[in-house]
Amino acid sequence: MSTLAVDNLKPSAGGTEFGIGGVAKAWINFNGTGVLDIKHSLNVTSVTDSGLGDYDTNYTNPLASADLAPSASHYAAGALSAVLVLEINTSYHRTFTFNNGGAIDSAIVTNIVLGDLA
Repeated sequence: MSTLAVDNLKPSAGGTEFGIGGVAKAWINFNGTGVLDIKHSLNVTSVTDSGLGDYDTNYTNPLASADLAPSASHYAAGALSAVLVLEINTSYHRTFTFNNGGAIDSAIVTNIVLGDLA
């Protein structure tokens, strides 16, 4: 049996498309309290703190269209914890974190984006 090992895989004509369809085109794990701290990420340049529990996740390489599938979660102690993705475009998406009915900054926020890169 042979093994194929590569460090990078991309189209022969160049570009930023990942070689395998159906994989995440961007993801992030960050601390949204105090000074924002990106713990790990892929295709994310930065996170903008736009207010209490309000974060913009900015992509390094843009998506082909705003018809993408972002998903987000966060950790907060409380029975009514939620996160909403309310704004989506090709260069970033906006999320809001809530707990017990009010917006909160969360210590663990995760986002994943499925779609095609431009």
